[in-house]
Amino acid sequence: MKRFFCRIMIIGMIVTLLLPSQAFAAKEKSSSTITIAFTHDMHSHLEKFPKIKTEIKKLKKENKQTFLLDAGDFSMGTPFQTISMTDASELYMMGQLGYDATTLGNHEFDYRSSGLAKMIKSAKESAREDAVKKYQSETERVWNEQTLRWDPAPIVESKLQIKLPEIVVSNIDWQGTIKEESLKTNGVNLRAAFEKYGAHVEENDYIVIKKENARIAVFGIFGKEADDYAPESGTKFLDPVETAKATVAKIKKNEKNIDLIVCLSHSGTNANNPEKSEDEILAKEVEGIDLIVSGHSHTALDEPIIVGNTVVASCGQYNDNLGEVSFKKVDGKYELAGYGLVELDDRIKDDTSTSEKIKDFKKTASKKYFGQYGYKWDQVLATSDVNFKSIDEFGEEQGEEPFGNLIADAYVYGVKEAEGKDYVPVDVAVAPHGVIRGSFDNGPITAADAFNVLSLGIGEDGVPGYPLVSIYLTGKELKTIAEIDISVSELMGPARLYCSGLTYTYNPNRIFLNRAYDIKLQDAEGNDVKIENNKLYRVVGDLYTTQMLGTVESLSFGILSLEPKDKDGNPIEDFSEHIITLKDGRELKEWYALASYIDSFKGNKVPEKYSGELGRKVLDDSKGILAIIKKPNSIMRTLCALILLVIAVIILIIVLIVKAIRGKNYGRGTVKKKDRIFSR
Repeated sequence: MKRFFCRIMIIGMIVTLLLPSQAFAAKEKSSSTITIAFTHDMHSHLEKFPKIKTEIKKLKKENKQTFLLDAGDFSMGTPFQTISMTDASELYMMGQLGYDATTLGNHEFDYRSSGLAKMIKSAKESAREDAVKKYQSETERVWNEQTLRWDPAPIVESKLQIKLPEIVVSNIDWQGTIKEESLKTNGVNLRAAFEKYGAHVEENDYIVIKKENARIAVFGIFGKEADDYAPESGTKFLDPVETAKATVAKIKKNEKNIDLIVCLSHSGTNANNPEKSEDEILAKEVEGIDLIVSGHSHTALDEPIIVGNTVVASCGQYNDNLGEVSFKKVDGKYELAGYGLVELDDRIKDDTSTSEKIKDFKKTASKKYFGQYGYKWDQVLATSDVNFKSIDEFGEEQGEEPFGNLIADAYVYGVKEAEGKDYVPVDVAVAPHGVIRGSFDNGPITAADAFNVLSLGIGEDGVPGYPLVSIYLTGKELKTIAEIDISVSELMGPARLYCSGLTYTYNPNRIFLNRAYDIKLQDAEGNDVKIENNKLYRVVGDLYTTQMLGTVESLSFGILSLEPKDKDGNPIEDFSEHIITLKDGRELKEWYALASYIDSFKGNKVPEKYSGELGRKVLDDSKGILAIIKKPNSIMRTLCALILLVIAVIILIIVLIVKAIRGKNYGRGTVKKKDRIFSR
C-alpha cells in the first residue's frame, strides 16, 4: 500500500511538471503563428457577412494572432450601396465584423469623391452613435441638480470604442489634387472627411496593428488600372511602385520588431499578360513586402503567387470566399505556413446578430431607395424559365447574348414609357458589357435583382444609378459602333456591346477594324432598314457609356471617329443636359428601365424569345479570300489605298533605281564604243 501511494505521488509530480510545459508549448505554438484572413472586391455583398463573422470567430478562437484585412472595392454592386452615403452600410458592417484595415478601390469613387466623403463621414457618425449608446448603457448615471433627475454620464471621447476598419492608401497625391483648380474643392472636402474618420492616407503612410505578441505593418496601394477605371474620382495618385518602395523603407526605418509587412493593393494580377499583372510587378520591384492582398482583378488564387520572398494572395469576388494565409516563425523569421480559400456556402452557419443587422440595412435600403420608384427590395417583377448565362460567363466570348438583348430592349421600353406621347423613336440602344454587373437565375426576378444587373454609378441628381442619356450619331458612326464591338472589344472586354435596333454580320478572320459588315437598322416590326451614312439617328445608352463614346477617337488615335451630337447635329459638351427624365422630373435610371420592362411582361414571365438569339450579331466564319475582302468598310478602303500607295512608291523607287543603273551602264558602253571607233 505504501508503495502504491508513492507511485501515485510520483505520477502526480510528473503531471504537475508536465502541465506547465504543455501550456507553455500551446502558448508558444500560438505566438509563433500569424493568421491573416482577407477579402477584396466584395461589392456590397453584405449577405455573406454573417458567414464571415462565424469563420472569423473560429479563427480567432484557434489563434488570437488573427488579422482581418480587405483590399478594396468593398462597395458598389448590390442595393446596399444605395444607402452608403447616408448609412455607410459596408464600412459600418466591416467594423462590426472586426476588420482591422481596408484600402480604396476604383468603385469607392463611383459616387465621385464627394460621394466617398459622405460615405466615410456617415460611417464615423453611425459608429460613434453606437459607441455612445453602449458607453451610456455601461456607465453609471449622474445626478443633475438643475433638472433634479439622473442623466447619462458625460461622454469621454477617449473611452468610446468606435468599431471601424482603418483606411490605408499610401499613394494619394493630395498636393497635386488640391493644387489643380478643377479638383481643389472636392480634394479639400475628401481630405477633411478622411481626417475626421482618422484614415491613414498620407503619402507613404502606414499603420501598425498588434494582436497578442504579433505586430504587422499595413499600407495601401491604388493601382494604375484602377485609376484609369475611376475617371470621375477627381483625385490624383502617385506611382504605385515608387510609393511602395518609399513606404517599406519608412517602415523599416521607423519601426522595430515588425513581424510582417502587408500591402493591401487594389491593382490586381493578370495571368494572360505579365506586363499588366500589376501586383506581380509590385512584388518583383519592391523588396521587403511579405504579403500582398491583391484586389481589383477579382482573381481567385487556389495557390498563392510567390515572387521572391513575397506572397501574392487573392480570394475572388462578391464574398464567395474568405482567404486565409498563415505565417509561422522559423529561426526568428516568419515564413509562409498555410494558404487556402474558404467557400462561404451553406456549410457555414450565419452569425445571428450579424444577420439581424443586415436585415435592418435591407429594410432601410428598401424604404429610402426602392420606395422612390414604387418598388420594394424583394418585390417580384416576373419569373424566368430562361437559362441566362451567369455573370462570370456572360460576354466571355464574342457573339450575341440573349441577356444583352433583354437589357438593350429594356432601354428602349424605358424611354418610350418615360416620354409618353412626346416619345421620339429610339433607333439604337447600346448596353456595354462593362456596366452589366449581374444576371438572372431561373425563378422569381425581384426589383433588387434588376438593380444588381445595372448597379453602377450616380446621376447628376446625386441619386445612385446611372441615368439613360439621349444622343445622336450619323449612320457612318453607327457602323463604327459595330466595329468597336467586333474588333476593339477583343482587346477591351468591357467594350463588348449589345444593341437593340442594330444588326450586323461579323467575320473574325477579316482584318482588324474591318470585321463587321452588312450593318443595318432593325425597326420595331423587325424589318431591316438601310443605314444612310450622313443621316442622324437617335441612340440611347447610360451616362457613362455615352460619355465614353466621345473618347473613342482619341483612344484610337483618330482611326475611329465618333462624336455624340444633339438632335440638331451639334457636338455635345454637357451630357447632363441630355439625361432622360421621368414624368415627375426624376432621372430615368437604367436599372429602373430594366425593372419596369420586366414588370410589363405578359403573364409575369420572361418572353420565350430571350431564350435564344435574335439575329442581331450573325457569325460568318468563312476563311476564303472573297469572304475576307468583300464589302470593305471605309477604314479598309483607306488601308488598301495606303497599301497601294506604298506599293506604288516602292515600284517607283525600284524603277528609278533600275533606270539609274541602266543609265550608268549605258554610259560605260558608249565610252567603250567611242573608244573602239577612234581606234579604227
